[in-house]
Amino acid sequence: MMVPARVLGLLLCVQLCKGSEELRLVDGGGRCAGRVEVNHEGEWGSVCSYDVDWDVQAAGVVCRQLGCGTVVHASPYSLFGKGKGRIWLHSFFCDGTEATLQDCLNLGWGKHFCGHEWDVGVICSEALELRLADGGGPCEGRVEAKLRGRWGTVADEAWNMNHAEVVCQQLGCGSAAHTTYTVQISEDHIPLMLAGMKCKGNEKAIWDCNIVGFGPYTSPYDFNSSVVCQGFSRLVGGDSECSGRLEVRQGQAWVSVCHGHVDLMAAQVVCRELGCGTALALYGTGQFGPAEGSFWDGSFECNGTELLLSSCAQQPPHIQTCTQPAAISCSPYSRFRLEDGGSDCAGRVEVEARGVWGPLCATAWDLPDAHVLCHHLGCGSAISIPPPGHFGVGRGRLRSDALSCRGSERHPGECPVEVLGQPACPPGHTAGVSCSGVAEPLQLHGGESRCDGRLEVAVRPGVWARVPVGLWDNGTATVACRQLGCGVPEKIYAVPDNGSGPMELQELRCVGTEELLAQCNASGMATEPSKSPAGLAIACSGSKQLRLAGSPRRCAGRVEVYSEGTWGTICQDTWTLQDANVACGQLGCGWALEAPGSERFGPGTGTQWPGAGRCSGSEDALWHCPSLVQRGCRRGGGAGVVCSGLLEMRLTGESSRCSGHLEVQHEVTWGHVCANDTSPATAAAVCRQLGCGHGGSLAAFPAEGSGPAWLSWVSCEEGSRSLWRCPSAPWQLQECGDAGITYITCDEDTGDRSEATSPAPALTHSTVPLQTAAPRSVSSLTVLCVLLGTLLCLALATLAVQAHRTRALCQGHGKDAASEAVYEELDYNLIPEYQEVPSHTGSLSQGSGKKVSDHSGDGAEESDLQVSPASPAQPQRSPSHGYDDAVAVPEASPSPHPGDAPAQPPEDTGYDDVGVSTLGTSLRPRRFRSSPGTGCPCPCALCHRCVPLPGGMAASRLAALIPAAQARPSCHGPSAGHGAVAAVPPGSAGRAGGPALLSAAAGLLRPPGPLSGPLGGRVGALLCKGSEELRLVDGGGRCAGRVEVNHEGEWGSVCSYNFDWDVRGAGVVCRQLGCGTVVHASPYSPFGQGKGRIWLHPFFCRGTEATLQDCPHFGWGNHFCGHEWDVGVICSEALELRLADGGGPCEGRVEAKLRGRWGTVTDDAWDMADAEVVCQQLGCGSAAGAHFASRFQQVGGPIMLAFIKCRGDEAALWDCNIQGWGPYNGPHDYDTAVVCQGFSRLVGGDSECSGRLEVRQGQAWVSVCHGHVDLMAAQVVCRELGCGTALALYGTGQFGPAEGSFWDGSFKCNGTEPLLSACAQQPPHIQACTQPTAISCSPYSRFRLEDGGSDCAGRVEVEARGVWGPLCATAWDQPDTHVLCHHLGCGSAISIPPPGHFGVGRGRLRSDALSCRGSERHPGECPVEVLGQPACPPGHTAGVSCSGVAEPLQLHGGESRCDGRLEVAVRPGVWARVPVGLWDNGTATVACRQLGCGVPEKIYAVPDNGSGLMELQELRCVGTEELLAQCNASEMATEPSKSPAGLAIACSGSKQLRLAGSPRRCAGRVEVYSEGTWGTVCQDTWSLQDANVACGQLGCGWALEAPGSERFGPGTGTLWPGAGRCSGSEDALWHCPSLVQRGCQRGGGAGAVCSGLLDLRLTGESSRCSGHLEVLHEGTWGHVCANDTSPATAAAVCRQLGCGHGGSLAAFPAEGSGPAWLSWVSCEEGARSLWHCPSAPWQLQECGDAGITYITCDENTGGRSEATSPAPALTHTTVPLQTAAPRSVSSLTVLCVLLGTLLCLALATLAVQAHRTQALCQGHGKDAASEAVYEELDYNLIPEYQEVPSRTGSLSQGSGKKVSDHSGDGAEESDLQVSPDSPAQPQRSPSHGYDDAVAVPEASPSPHPGDAPAQPPEDTGYDDVGVSTLGTSL
Repeated sequence: MMVPARVLGLLLCVQLCKGSEELRLVDGGGRCAGRVEVNHEGEWGSVCSYDVDWDVQAAGVVCRQLGCGTVVHASPYSLFGKGKGRIWLHSFFCDGTEATLQDCLNLGWGKHFCGHEWDVGVICSEALELRLADGGGPCEGRVEAKLRGRWGTVADEAWNMNHAEVVCQQLGCGSAAHTTYTVQISEDHIPLMLAGMKCKGNEKAIWDCNIVGFGPYTSPYDFNSSVVCQGFSRLVGGDSECSGRLEVRQGQAWVSVCHGHVDLMAAQVVCRELGCGTALALYGTGQFGPAEGSFWDGSFECNGTELLLSSCAQQPPHIQTCTQPAAISCSPYSRFRLEDGGSDCAGRVEVEARGVWGPLCATAWDLPDAHVLCHHLGCGSAISIPPPGHFGVGRGRLRSDALSCRGSERHPGECPVEVLGQPACPPGHTAGVSCSGVAEPLQLHGGESRCDGRLEVAVRPGVWARVPVGLWDNGTATVACRQLGCGVPEKIYAVPDNGSGPMELQELRCVGTEELLAQCNASGMATEPSKSPAGLAIACSGSKQLRLAGSPRRCAGRVEVYSEGTWGTICQDTWTLQDANVACGQLGCGWALEAPGSERFGPGTGTQWPGAGRCSGSEDALWHCPSLVQRGCRRGGGAGVVCSGLLEMRLTGESSRCSGHLEVQHEVTWGHVCANDTSPATAAAVCRQLGCGHGGSLAAFPAEGSGPAWLSWVSCEEGSRSLWRCPSAPWQLQECGDAGITYITCDEDTGDRSEATSPAPALTHSTVPLQTAAPRSVSSLTVLCVLLGTLLCLALATLAVQAHRTRALCQGHGKDAASEAVYEELDYNLIPEYQEVPSHTGSLSQGSGKKVSDHSGDGAEESDLQVSPASPAQPQRSPSHGYDDAVAVPEASPSPHPGDAPAQPPEDTGYDDVGVSTLGTSLRPRRFRSSPGTGCPCPCALCHRCVPLPGGMAASRLAALIPAAQARPSCHGPSAGHGAVAAVPPGSAGRAGGPALLSAAAGLLRPPGPLSGPLGGRVGALLCKGSEELRLVDGGGRCAGRVEVNHEGEWGSVCSYNFDWDVRGAGVVCRQLGCGTVVHASPYSPFGQGKGRIWLHPFFCRGTEATLQDCPHFGWGNHFCGHEWDVGVICSEALELRLADGGGPCEGRVEAKLRGRWGTVTDDAWDMADAEVVCQQLGCGSAAGAHFASRFQQVGGPIMLAFIKCRGDEAALWDCNIQGWGPYNGPHDYDTAVVCQGFSRLVGGDSECSGRLEVRQGQAWVSVCHGHVDLMAAQVVCRELGCGTALALYGTGQFGPAEGSFWDGSFKCNGTEPLLSACAQQPPHIQACTQPTAISCSPYSRFRLEDGGSDCAGRVEVEARGVWGPLCATAWDQPDTHVLCHHLGCGSAISIPPPGHFGVGRGRLRSDALSCRGSERHPGECPVEVLGQPACPPGHTAGVSCSGVAEPLQLHGGESRCDGRLEVAVRPGVWARVPVGLWDNGTATVACRQLGCGVPEKIYAVPDNGSGLMELQELRCVGTEELLAQCNASEMATEPSKSPAGLAIACSGSKQLRLAGSPRRCAGRVEVYSEGTWGTVCQDTWSLQDANVACGQLGCGWALEAPGSERFGPGTGTLWPGAGRCSGSEDALWHCPSLVQRGCQRGGGAGAVCSGLLDLRLTGESSRCSGHLEVLHEGTWGHVCANDTSPATAAAVCRQLGCGHGGSLAAFPAEGSGPAWLSWVSCEEGARSLWHCPSAPWQLQECGDAGITYITCDENTGGRSEATSPAPALTHTTVPLQTAAPRSVSSLTVLCVLLGTLLCLALATLAVQAHRTQALCQGHGKDAASEAVYEELDYNLIPEYQEVPSRTGSLSQGSGKKVSDHSGDGAEESDLQVSPDSPAQPQRSPSHGYDDAVAVPEASPSPHPGDAPAQPPEDTGYDDVGVSTLGTSL
């Protein structure tokens, strides 16, 4: 067949042109998309085709030819624009198999039937990219496609999970988890790239779906698609999404990846894929638990740049049977940066986490963290950490993550991070750092830290050269480790060149002494590769690390040590709890609970580290333990630990593990989570962590009866996967109160268990024993001790029986029972000067009395009630027997019993008769008013003038002459030479004085027969002569006003002319009224004119007259002057003076009280002489400054005194020349003010509120002897100084020795005086004093809670020196809140809200860091630290919510709230004491439990102190009750108990520890408060480990020394038996397993010097008062940086050193000066101690450009008493690190010796008792020659015991308790036992009827100086009484 020519030509053309030309795609944004163009004959032209011809087959040829994958979209509609040149081809058919486009059928080159509008375009698959943007990682976010070189969105209004599945699978992100729309996007003008698509869900790529629109489109679209994929990889089993076992997605399931099938490059890809930071570690040791399910069948080979693990090359597996899964730990942070600091190396710390930047909180930011960050950023080392917020607040969420870097980490992400339970971060509290900016020119690369790896040297920025191995490697390594701050080289080794390495230096030649590597002899760069490809690698000592493996928790696992470049396990053979304790402490995990072997966490792999074992428990690192050299390991490696910091979580209370009350385990204790403000996302986080689904619901259940909670205010964010990463309030056991406890119900998706964070079963289900005791065998010494104990018990029992038989044998002889009398034998050498004897309820005496002693040594008898008003006199001895009578004088009672009647006088039986009278109807005490100025009581209606008594008649004798119905007290006047009644001080009614004394004397000292009426009347007239004759009126009080006299029953004024009325006449008035001296006299009616008669016109007074009417006058009613001349007087007693609105009673505006009103004092010439008088008058020492009141607060009101001129030596201000006596209403421009030096001060302490007491004597300060002040006086001193309550009174040299002389006297205060100088001063009773008194006051006056809606909830505010301010929350914790709530009477604390929850308040924010134990009585008792504490940001105020229900019981009068007298609240503010009884053990158990004070350690009786407390009848507690209210308590007693002894308890929670004998808080003699007393610690077994526990318990760091008594003195008090054998890790000294003490050879006085000891000095100059400021901290001296140091800091330092009161501040260059401890020190004006100044936290640092602080003081070194330098032993001695402890004798030996000694004593006593029995029974007719003294007692009036205060110098040295013998036998009182029964009538003995009683002496107040014994009458009978004192037997 013939072929047409035209067709033949076309075929020829096609054949000729086949494959001959080039192909490209243009204007599509890349080589794989665009308009199709071909090159022919060197010219490019387009290709056109109609839509019926250009399809996927043709476009597929183009994509395949270009190597651009498959076709995605083909269009003939000039999709990429029209071409401009030739159209070369018109393709009209392709079957898709052609190799090139020109292989398709076409019309020939240049021949076409279509125009450029049909230019074809192609989009190949390689031209498109897909991503997810603005999500938390590469597998979630907005779907975006890259087309034409631009990224744009993907939109579809029908977008569903099929579309999302395709996207996720295409991206290698596993299956889709969620999809939605994104209405708004983060960037403007993003085009829409793909629109309108339909996917089935199984497509390989999104462009394989049916896509309608290929963009870009610029119009906005509301259906932009977003996807959340499940991801291809994840980390499970860790505590966050950035650590755990690696699992990948295989279909719809998760499978593990075998360890060894991923490397560190693949780990980096995984971390990036998960939105975490750099990969920190790759584990294969089951770090996060075993694998669950199958393994991925392959391995991953990554180059490290891939976005997803699925993008890495996948290789066949090289481990066929895998059991160990790969585990990865990523940094939670992607990147770090420093902002707003002026350079890249200084500024605010900001961190990127999961794509979001935010500033880091400064709460836990410290210098090791800063060093790691600076090195990581290439900025060298950190030189300083500025205060929080110094570089601004930044933007984004403030991250409260608490880093805990060691300092050697390569990246901050390697540091442990804690979030849950960390203090809340207030707004603006951002961290900052200033780095040196000079990067180290060397690095160790490729190791586990920056301190090990291949040595590389920087040759230019960013270019590193490796160092080859050589002969000089040792020296090179030494210099490199030193320069990097990494210690010394531990291992030097060679590493092969990996081919990718840096350039290479020729060999470095270092000797090892060079400071820098640059000083070594280094040659230039090698011109060719080294012949030795091995590089030098070094492992420095600073590279050592510790980790716990084999467990999913940070604080439990197998211990592994990184040393010399490798990880190794620890041998189990010698592993102990002490070793484990060190490991836990080093990892920041608390203390060790267990030290398991390999059976718990596996044996591990790698070499065994040889350095473990023999730890004491107190070391700071495991490699600091003195381990033995390993000689093989029998049990192999795998030693592990379980630490108290182990965290766990659970839901309890329901059958399912996925719903219930949320509980967390912390410090081995489970606790709830309070529901206050818990975020809803917390439920989802908990459910995810437990593997219970991805969501849950939150509820609050009532907290009643639910137990304590650990956490509150938990605020997880949306998407959180772990509770441990959620912020909350700090960890603390608390009550949830009204907020309730958190209850969570999860989605119950328990099938997905792989995300559960529960630890391995061994951790979950096993108990955690604290200690396991090994079985012990019984030794022969034990048997001996048991035998001796048994014999001792038998001997004591025999002794008791013998005593009982003695009593029975001797009761049938001698005296018959008819005498009805009971007697006591008294030893007058032991009898105190007086004895207070409280009477029991229902006694006729209605009071107590005083027993008068016989100072001659003769016997004096004691009645039930007795007083003596005069000084003691020698008693007259009776020639017959020497017995003397005593008279009981009852005291006044506020409300006498209405039924009381006078006792009938007993008949005289020949014995010592005691007349006992009581105040009945006729002798009921009346209330009298004291005679003015004298203190003498006068009846209001009878006497206003006291008269002398005739002939020296004693008041008591005179009163005895007055009949009962006419009895009145006598008054006395001022005249000398007459027999006057002894004045009784006002207010002494309670001590047998005042009106009670005289009225009682009137009733009791009268003879049996009543006196006749006329005599009584005459005596009454004599006593009250001239009474009510004179008064002062209209002056605001009785001692100022217009003078008026009473005549004939009518009052009238007194007038006189000015030349007659002067100081002498007015002085008579003042003296007559007892109003002191005259201050001002005026005849010009200064107090107004009288209205009635003018009775007197005196015209001349000498001033010596007794009364005004004794002055010459014109007679009654005769006068020559009118009312305008009515005279007025101001007496000294009418005036008062004070200083107001100052910081205390000794500074402020001068104010005088006149006419009953306070007003100012004005003087325009006010000077130091005037101020001196004011200060001396107020008892405030000398004047320090005279000012006008503008210095303080100016006020209005009247002016009382004006224009004053003083010489300076006047006794009072009104003794000066005063021109103006107010009140005046006028300007206050010249109101006066004064600052006094004060009368008292405390020196040697670290603040003005603690130290040695010194008082002002003239112009000098003198010390006050210990013993010359008591706690009442200490309260006055604290109030005077503007401090709070007195906390302690020391006499043990607590603040150093006295300087100078002592004050010649003692102080007696009642506690209400404003100044110590206002207290009564007594003669000294210690003649040669050497020990000064020291006082510790609370720095706070008062506390309150504000803005909380009640008095028991709110913001904590404190008053210090008169100024209120809120307290900072930085160190505020649960023990602090408990103490405050109890102190405020608000019960216990139930929650601590976040800082600022109750508002910011007003006033200065106090940054004081309290460190309460929880048992203190007052927050002021808690240790306080200010210097070196973190800065407190604005608004960071502390708050608390108390229960509001005060405990209905308290222990009062002890050293803490956990010991003292038990009192029960009967109504608010009213307390009742609990008497002793049979049920005391049970009562004490319940009381201690209810108060949260542990268990009772001591139960004892305390006497009634006369405080007037009501009394409960006996409480009957079994001991199992939860509350004291559940005990069988009867109603209130209707009458006082017959047993005045109250129940006192010392609970175990009352134990305290202190350091005494040193002025510093962290050094001194160790003393323990236990069982109600302070005791020292024996030196025999005291070691550094014991001292370490004491230091840690006191918050003083660790022990540097454990000295003996030679350092801080032996101390006083009993030896505490509980010290010794501490491991060093115990939290309290009494938790050490001490042996029983068997004597103490070296005595008490064990001490401690702790690392927390602070000191300061000025160095570098010849004078100690100028130089560089240095502080001692943790045993190391360091400088203080000068950055922003306040000028007042110089004054504070100078005051503290005793170098004057001021100084100048300068900054010296820091170069070569060594490190500094502090910076940003900001003392306030007036600060007295550096320790109370705020600053940046303690840290060794370089000062840099800021320089170091230099101070020059005023050199006023005379006032050395204020220096706070410690004792010389502390200043000049070195501080050794360890002290060996001497060996001790075994406890059994000491016990046996003790039992044997007691047995001998018991047998000897038994023999003596037998001998005395025989002697007693032979003397039934005993005569008076025995010299015994006896007393007849009325048992109806005898109390159950008698308080007997002793006089000074008596052998008893105290008062005693007389215990009644209810059975007739002697009763002895033990330390823990009292007699519970009511007294019974004594059994009358047929022989003598005597009753024995034992007096137990106790401390007494000093006796009344005026007391004297009554004269004794004769008597003939007697009663034996045994009197004993507290000696060794008691």
